Amino acid sequence: MTRELAVLGALALLTGTFLTAHVIIVAGLFVRRPRWRAVIALLMPPLAPILAYNAGLHVRAIIWGLATLTYVLVRVSFRV
Repeated sequence: MTRELAVLGALALLTGTFLTAHVIIVAGLFVRRPRWRAVIALLMPPLAPILAYNAGLHVRAIIWGLATLTYVLVRVSFRV
């Protein structure tokens, strides 16, 4: 029971981190030109970290990628 709650808490935290990073990336791309990159990042989430990294938003792109990778690893490891 405790293990399931810990995994659920980790997944909730990682989902929140991913969504927050994604919104921050879209906002960061929107204030930089060309603004169409923000629309692309919003409509095609896998391109968000690539566009962010190319626009100089390195930390945001790395956080997005680490949150996604960790989420997948938790799901695979615990077969949730």
